[in-house]
Amino acid sequence: MAQNKLLTIVIPTYNRSKKLTRLLAHLETEIKGNEHFVDVLITDNHSTDGTDQAIQEFLERNMDWQVIRHPSNMGMDRNFLAGFQNSKTRYFWVFGDDDLPREGLIRLIVAFLQNDHPTLLYLHSQWVDEVETCKLQPLLSIDPIWMRAEDYARELNIWTTFLSAWIVDSCALEESGVD
Repeated sequence: MAQNKLLTIVIPTYNRSKKLTRLLAHLETEIKGNEHFVDVLITDNHSTDGTDQAIQEFLERNMDWQVIRHPSNMGMDRNFLAGFQNSKTRYFWVFGDDDLPREGLIRLIVAFLQNDHPTLLYLHSQWVDEVETCKLQPLLSIDPIWMRAEDYARELNIWTTFLSAWIVDSCALEESGVD
């Protein structure tokens, strides 16, 4: 695991340069003050739309950020898996390249992970039609609800497929034998 780092934000991408650029610019702002706790890892599935140039601009300003650029399109599953396998922190968060975290969320998540050490953290999403033009109020707190696995599965139902909603304790996965 990365020394002193707690969370890796893994961003799988393929030919979504404009959306990825918007996300990375937002993350630069949101991570400020928590750089020593948060890693960013971009897994580029051999994009051909200028994504590699866009990523490079952010890497020049954010020396700790990393990118894995596949030599060919590996498919979505392998691209996601590369992020999980190359995360070196206790927690990883696979984040959609077309999503944006609410203002203040990363600071709150870092504090929550440090204090409460969950095995799995699910973040309820708030759907907006136009992410680019929507200005939601900054988050001031998160209110966790602790539940048993069975209750959790019943409660979430179809929402379990929302990519950017999951933060996972990789140590718990290793202990369970998941590779």
